[in-house]
Amino acid sequence: MFPDRFFNGNENKTINSPKSNTFIYGTENDLPMYIKDESGDIKRWDFYGGNLKGIKNKIPYFKQLGVTGLYLNPIFEANSNHRYDTNDYFNIDPVLGTNEEFKELVDELHENGIRIILDGVFSHVGRNSQYFNYSGLFGDHEGAYRNPHSKYRDWFTFLHYPDEYESWWGIADLPEINKHDKSYQDFIYGKSSSVLSFWQQYNIDGWRLDVADELPNFFLEGIRKNINQTDGKVLIGEVWEDASNKVAYGESKEYASHPVLHGVMNYPLREQILDLVNERKTIQQVAREMLEMKENYPDYFYYNLFNNIGTHDTKRILSECDGSFQKVALAFALLFMTPGVPCIYYGDEVGLYGEKDPDNRRFYPWKTPNKELMKVCQNWATIRRSHDSLLTGECHFLYHTKDNLFAIYRFTQEEESICFFNFSNFEKDLSIDNWLCDELDPIVVTEIIKRFDVPRLTISKRHHLFLVKQLFK
Repeated sequence: MFPDRFFNGNENKTINSPKSNTFIYGTENDLPMYIKDESGDIKRWDFYGGNLKGIKNKIPYFKQLGVTGLYLNPIFEANSNHRYDTNDYFNIDPVLGTNEEFKELVDELHENGIRIILDGVFSHVGRNSQYFNYSGLFGDHEGAYRNPHSKYRDWFTFLHYPDEYESWWGIADLPEINKHDKSYQDFIYGKSSSVLSFWQQYNIDGWRLDVADELPNFFLEGIRKNINQTDGKVLIGEVWEDASNKVAYGESKEYASHPVLHGVMNYPLREQILDLVNERKTIQQVAREMLEMKENYPDYFYYNLFNNIGTHDTKRILSECDGSFQKVALAFALLFMTPGVPCIYYGDEVGLYGEKDPDNRRFYPWKTPNKELMKVCQNWATIRRSHDSLLTGECHFLYHTKDNLFAIYRFTQEEESICFFNFSNFEKDLSIDNWLCDELDPIVVTEIIKRFDVPRLTISKRHHLFLVKQLFK
């Protein structure tokens, strides 16, 4: 979730520690927008006032929805509302609350069976951070920009000191860090006083690494070594492509071949789901793309993929589906049926619209949620939690080229389940014949479908049918 846009838990909706030179929306229904200067840089950051108290207050909602874990966009002190411009790695942004309030949140989440993952932004920092200190906020002689003898000076690459420096994707507001600097490595993961060790004191459950492909292999290994000191912690990387053969910055990444990350954000699956529900590709094409991903990853990695149909960097799923409730319901069914961990971007479960950034970062519609769509998510969360075939089962992707139908088959030794999909705008007959799978003999596929006692019936347009069967040895 995008913490500023979820819920304000303060009485009378007061805003914690408003930042200077920013504006606060008049109502939670206001649409987000940027105020930029003549060069296109953001001149005034905007805030709604969502905070940690608000997240804690909504724990009953998470439980009602079936949520078992939260992944928060950055929460450390920063200038922007998205907080990918870290100013201080050791403090919660005052607009969100305090370190003590964060500890209370973690404890209460755990008491309710909900884990929490933080967003680690270690490729770059904010220009106005204490480490760079462009604005002088932290003193006239502090930080790498204002003091060539600063202890942070070697963290940055200056082309012409101090005004020209390497920055993330050329964005001057985000000075890039030299990850080869030993002091920075120690700062993030190498010492008992490191950033990772500090937040582990709060008993967090893992990290999602921003732009993981911009972190060298040795840096990722150092992070994994640190979190391995505590059992049960997870490390997820932001990678937009197939992570099994990723090459970035002249380095072949070892995400899956070497146990560094537990998994990555599965953006390819998002595209495959949209291709299916919007009928942008043939079902056979998408089934083969899904199989390729499955074949490219080791099992431990494939089943830890962070599956999503929307994030703060993409258009909202409802907007992608042109406002079609039926298409979104199909997208959720695909999300929960596919191996990996289904992740829902806050608000998608209640039909929040949103085009590209910043429109995809609207405030959660607490007064006007689509309760019918929320029920779809609740039902799928219950189904997944109740059936081991969806939690840990192996998977095959089936397709019917004649009737243009799709199916996902999941199975363990004790249980098997299948979900049939009709993405078209016409009713389709469902039969046991002529189903194909690129991994299995057609006769085997027919036998699978026969075991579910599928009658000859029709699947409504843009609809799905879920069936489950217990296997008794």
